[in-house]
This record gives sequence, structure tokens and C-alpha cells, in this order.
Amino acid sequence: SEHEENKNDPYILAHSKVFQTSMLRNKRIILAYLNERLERIKEYRWSSGSGILAPQLKSAMSPIELSFFAQHDKMLSEYHQAIGLDLTIDILQPPKELFIEVRVIKEFGEVVLASGSTVNLKLHTSHFLRRSDVGTLISQGVLEHIV
Repeated sequence: SEHEENKNDPYILAHSKVFQTSMLRNKRIILAYLNERLERIKEYRWSSGSGILAPQLKSAMSPIELSFFAQHDKMLSEYHQAIGLDLTIDILQPPKELFIEVRVIKEFGEVVLASGSTVNLKLHTSHFLRRSDVGTLISQGVLEHIV
């Protein structure tokens, strides 16, 4: 039959092979791209030290990515709470002082710190606070350590 002849036509066989190969290549590229985005989301959560997304990042993420970030944040926070240590704080040596002086370089408003105290972070003000309370804010660029 004519249909059987078309199946064995070298042009059709080559076309089918090229189509299948390009489809598999595109699939690998898309999966690599999506994996890279998820790795960057996890890296952001690890480096920021908090589950708060910057507005520009939030607007660039899909609803599924936002859900992934929230679930990853919850899982990481529960783990830190279970072991009693926040692993996102990057301190290679123990701190020499418990309290440090910091200056506000980005307006942030009123914040309740982990120690339970409340502080108003107005632009260009200085504060003497626990290092453990402000480590995340320093890494986010809200505060700078005054040496």
C-alpha cells in the first residue's frame, strides 16, 4: 500500500529522526533551565537567611516557584529549629563580641528581633544590637557593621 511505502521513504525516516532528536534536546534544555532556576531560589534562601523575597524577585517568579520557595523556606526553618542552630549564618570563627554597632543603610521600619526586642531601623541611624539578631539584616544590605 501507499502508506507503507511512505513509512520507508528515506526522507520521511530522516525527518522523523531529526524531529525526535530535536524534541529530546529541547526537553533537556528546558529541564536544565528549570533546575537552574530552582537552584538559584535555594541559593537565595540560603544566602539571605530569611524567607522574605525581594519584590523584584517575587515579580519574576512563577506561582509554582513561589510555592517551592515557601515550602523550601518552611522546611529549612523547621530543620534549623529542630537542631537549635541556624546554618545560614556564615560565621567561620566565634564572634569576639556579643553586641555590635550597626548603621542603617536602607530604610526598613520597625522590626521585632529574634531576642524579642523591637527596634526602628530608620535610615542613617546607628544601633548597638546583638550580633545574632542583625546577621541576616547585614547580609541583606539593610545594615552595615560599624567597626
